[in-house]
Amino acid sequence: MNLLGGTDPALPRTGWTAAADSQETVKENGAAANVLDGNTATIWHTAYGTPPAAPLPHQLTVDMKVLNLVFGLSYLPRQGSVRNGTIGQYRIETSTDGTTWGAAAATGAFSDIATACSAPRCGTRPRSSSVRWRRPRSRGRTTAWPC
Repeated sequence: MNLLGGTDPALPRTGWTAAADSQETVKENGAAANVLDGNTATIWHTAYGTPPAAPLPHQLTVDMKVLNLVFGLSYLPRQGSVRNGTIGQYRIETSTDGTTWGAAAATGAFSDIATACSAPRCGTRPRSSSVRWRRPRSRGRTTAWPC
């Protein structure tokens, strides 16, 4: 995942942290931190090793530690033949303190494809130090998969 700035599209991720409402660390390395490692072979996956699976929506919060202008988000769906966990609908919120969140900066749906997707430009937003990405629905089956 990349957060997009106004003039230089990809903001540097040095020092950033990621946290999620759910992550799988028992049956695989599906830690939230994987979204920031730049490795296309790793993924963030919600918990499934210990039933029951966490219900949708899921959320991922990226703390950038400093204020940045954020104009969008780029996401690479899970690679390979397994398609569960592909993000369908999304909602992006921003915060300057990681506690108080503004109205949705962007909402929408990604196509069910395996190539990089970008959320539409979020428009002119205040500087943010944290971005929360809510994922209300996943793709890949008629019932929601955990991501």
